[in-house]
Amino acid sequence: LSMSNATQVVLRHVGFNLSGNLSCEVTTDAPSFSTAVVSKELMVIGEEFLPVSTSLEEPTRMYK
Repeated sequence: LSMSNATQVVLRHVGFNLSGNLSCEVTTDAPSFSTAVVSKELMVIGEEFLPVSTSLEEPTRMYK
C-alpha cells in the first residue's frame, strides 16, 4: 500500500484468479459519510516483477 495514493491502488503479487470485476469503495468521515464506488475490469496476464497500478479516478456512482 505504500505506493498507493488518493487516486490509485497498487496491487502486488496477484495471481490469475484475481482477474475479473474489481470494485473499490471509499467512504468519507463524519458528518457526511459520502461513499463512492468504482468498478473496473482487471485482467492479470502474466507475472511481473515491478508493481502494476491502475487508477480509478471517476466514480461510477455516488450516494450519501
